[in-house]
Amino acid sequence: MSHELMLPTNGWVGVVIAIGAIQCCFGYRAFKAVLVLVGFALGYGLAYTAIDLSFHHKYAAFFAGVIAGVVGGSLINNVYLIGVFVVSGLFGAAVALHLYAIAGQHPEPIMLFLFAALAGLFALFFQKLMIILATSLSGAWGVVAGVAWFAGATINPISIGSVEKYFRTADTQGYLIGACWLVLSIVGVLFQYRRLPGMNAGYTSEVKSPPSA
Repeated sequence: MSHELMLPTNGWVGVVIAIGAIQCCFGYRAFKAVLVLVGFALGYGLAYTAIDLSFHHKYAAFFAGVIAGVVGGSLINNVYLIGVFVVSGLFGAAVALHLYAIAGQHPEPIMLFLFAALAGLFALFFQKLMIILATSLSGAWGVVAGVAWFAGATINPISIGSVEKYFRTADTQGYLIGACWLVLSIVGVLFQYRRLPGMNAGYTSEVKSPPSA
């Protein structure tokens, strides 16, 4: 087992595009599935990194990551409000990361934490709005970055460091990718709202799970 588990290949990027498309257009209705994926990714990433750094054993790191991912996905799905906070917090941190990158600066950890905390807290009061924004933007990013990678762009769609570096040193191609991401995000938001005509602009403080897909 090699580093291919951690780097994008045609198969991995294809999965990112497929999941991104579903998330962008049906993120609110499929939010429970999104929670499971986020929990799995967090559990896998933390366990894989910890075992790999401690024992330098890829096989053990992979299997430990899978186990931790299953546990993480199960836990975050069963504690709904925590899941909403975590997903929205990750969205807030990602927005801050991209803003710093576009400004050509290295992100300040305290600002990433602040953006994450504010987004998470905001989501607890306006769940539908934040879920739709977070899933539309993150899903659109998966689609656009994945397609760009297949087209030959030097951007790793599943590496935060690669994304940050790419936008910080962006040329015309980078701005085009950013514009496509923005347009697809808007399309995703509008599509999700059209699927939920009774939301009244999505501003609600009700504490309830989204409907099943």
